[in-house]
Amino acid sequence: MKDHYEKVITLCCFLFIFANIGLPSTSFSVYQPYIVAMPAVGNTGGSIILAVRTLTTIVAMLFVDRYFNLLGARMGVCFATILTAMGFFAYSIATAMPMFVIGAILAGAGYGFGGMVGMTMLVNRWYEGDRGSAIGFATVGSGVASIVIPIIVVAIISNISLQIAFIVEAYMALIIAAIIGVFLRNDPSAMGMQKHKHVATAAEKAHRVTHHKPIPMPNRARNRFFLALAAVGGICMGALTYLSVYLTTSGYNDFFAAAMLSVAGISLTISKYATGKLFDKIDTARATAIMFGLQTTGILCLCAAVLVNPLFAIAGSVLFGAGMALGTVGTSEWSLELAPEHGRGKFIKNCQVVYVIGGLVMNFLPGPLKDLLGSYFYTYVILFVLSVAAMVIVVATLNRWRAPIEE
Repeated sequence: MKDHYEKVITLCCFLFIFANIGLPSTSFSVYQPYIVAMPAVGNTGGSIILAVRTLTTIVAMLFVDRYFNLLGARMGVCFATILTAMGFFAYSIATAMPMFVIGAILAGAGYGFGGMVGMTMLVNRWYEGDRGSAIGFATVGSGVASIVIPIIVVAIISNISLQIAFIVEAYMALIIAAIIGVFLRNDPSAMGMQKHKHVATAAEKAHRVTHHKPIPMPNRARNRFFLALAAVGGICMGALTYLSVYLTTSGYNDFFAAAMLSVAGISLTISKYATGKLFDKIDTARATAIMFGLQTTGILCLCAAVLVNPLFAIAGSVLFGAGMALGTVGTSEWSLELAPEHGRGKFIKNCQVVYVIGGLVMNFLPGPLKDLLGSYFYTYVILFVLSVAAMVIVVATLNRWRAPIEE
């Protein structure tokens, strides 16, 4: 096992992404119809819960580098996963806003300290080659959560109670925290190893694979890229979070809405791994354009789903789920490819912070917009516009601010 311990690290990343992103964020949409139906919560209250969780994630990310310097990746991720579990225990006893807010704070801290920043740092430490594939596999964790959790949660709520559904997820996170504590290692030197390197095939050697290195970006270009990242965060953290309640308020039944979450989750799971492979095989800018095309088409179909046509809902869930891989695999790859030689860790952290800030805005917006205009449809129209704008900016940035290197 030691000779290929990077695979164990990747599996650990998969597990803590499942726990710290998949449980409190990617699959949490399934709870929204039940939470907003509580008289003490409502639509705006439901948005506040998500906004508090996301704001806490942002604050945690601002200090995540110091957090890992203090605890190390192993104990830092383990403790973050425990925070996620505590958040779900808090949700399980919540009957009004105060306890839901406490749960959101704990779950948000778990996401911020034990999510994408930690995964990106660990993959960068353990992999010199095949990085996209490793990121793709690790981020599949949140996709798997979006497949299995909604079906499990609806079944538990229907047959037992909402409180027990939260408790089950809390124990899932605790078990994963224990596994992380036993198997995760901070870097290869802890195992007397070196980074994993890609072994080029004969075909790759014959075609001389093209790689890239970053070119220092001026402030204007960097800020424009950060705005696009915020848009991607709003899309990937907002569209799926509100998918279930959007469909149910549009005329679909609860089980169909939960099934669409699982459909999107299946598509996302397959797409994350495929996107990682795609980034390893072709130029990142071209791969990014392809995935944005899927995402934008998917959102357009979800807009059309307001007509209560299941075909639009299914197509939208499949295509958007596939394009949502940009929120994890894409953002990690972009940050690593565009990071300057000095200050790489800070740039990666800032990319994730900006991404989550976009999610914060979009998590808060849909509830009040629904109360004002009477439908979640307008949220998806906004997401469509953001997707087109982000695609143009990100692809242009990748093409302009990386220099090709022939190997």
